[in-house]
Amino acid sequence: MTTALSPRQHQVLAHLANGFRAKEIARELRIDYGTTKLHIEAAMRKLGARSSTQAVATAIRSNLI
Repeated sequence: MTTALSPRQHQVLAHLANGFRAKEIARELRIDYGTTKLHIEAAMRKLGARSSTQAVATAIRSNLI
């Protein structure tokens, strides 16, 4: 598991942890919805997660967010 999240991946996961959906995150961070999904998927890969929920849980347990 590579846990070096990019600053944007960190932001996106933090928003997910606060209950935001991908479209809401895109709007809040002023980035494209597709880009938001790419950040989520990249964070999932780095954390070895199968879902965004698992990625958030792993990031919290690892004190990444």
